[in-house]
Amino acid sequence: MKSTLLRSLLLASAVSLPLIANAQPPLDPPTSCEQVEELIRNGSTPEVIIETLMNSGMALTGATVFAVECAGPQYRVPLAEAGVGLASNLREANGVVRAVAFAFGESSPETVAARSAFASAEKLAKQPPEYKSNYTPHGGGEEISPST
Repeated sequence: MKSTLLRSLLLASAVSLPLIANAQPPLDPPTSCEQVEELIRNGSTPEVIIETLMNSGMALTGATVFAVECAGPQYRVPLAEAGVGLASNLREANGVVRAVAFAFGESSPETVAARSAFASAEKLAKQPPEYKSNYTPHGGGEEISPST
């Protein structure tokens, strides 16, 4: 009986050892509003604030909404604009606008600012190469004579 108990303990420890070895370390503590407030107090630009949140593991849309939520009223609009400006393409910028609109309302100042920044980004976006044309218009000028 003693050997059976000992075997059971050894088997249990052998089975649990790989589970313990593969256990993941605890996750980092979540980012807090104090971090955003501290960055603002230190004079960080809106872009730096959002990039800092992104470096901590947030997506651009989440970092933008989080920063705007945590910031004081005078910083909310610049943060919303910065989030759109940090997008790597128009699709991502549109996602930021939609996230801000969802979080703060369609007619909020933050959403209006994000839409304005998106409109500017659209105008400045580089056109794909297939839109360029080598066509040069040629003047006609020839008269058409009736055939007989």
